[in-house]
Amino acid sequence: MKNFLTMILAATILFGAQIFSPTIVEARDVWVASKDGGQFYVVTETFQKSGQGQFSVVVKLVTPNAKADEFNDAYRFDFRYEEGSWFYKTAQTGQYRFVDRDPVAKNICGYCIENLC
Repeated sequence: MKNFLTMILAATILFGAQIFSPTIVEARDVWVASKDGGQFYVVTETFQKSGQGQFSVVVKLVTPNAKADEFNDAYRFDFRYEEGSWFYKTAQTGQYRFVDRDPVAKNICGYCIENLC
C-alpha cells in the first residue's frame, strides 16, 4: 500500500509539473538579406503588430568585421499597408517609403508577413 501511494504521489507531481510548466517561446534572429557586405537579421522577439496592416520589428546589421555574437547596428522598421502597397519607415529614412523599391526592406517585410503576422 505504501509503494502504491508513493507511485500515485510521484505521478501527481510529474503530471502537475507538465500542466503548470511555463510555455516555451522561441526567440531567434533570422537572416533576411545581404547588402554591401552586411547581413541583416530580423530579431523575432521584437515583432509587434500594431493594427490592421501595421507592424514593427527590429533588424540587426552584422558586418564582416563584427566578432561572433556581435552586431554593428540595430534598426527599427515600421511597416504599414495602405492603398494596395506596403510602406516602411526607419529613424534613418524619417518618412514612409515604398517597400518594393528597397530589396532589404522587401525581404524583411516578406519574412514578417509570412512567418510572424
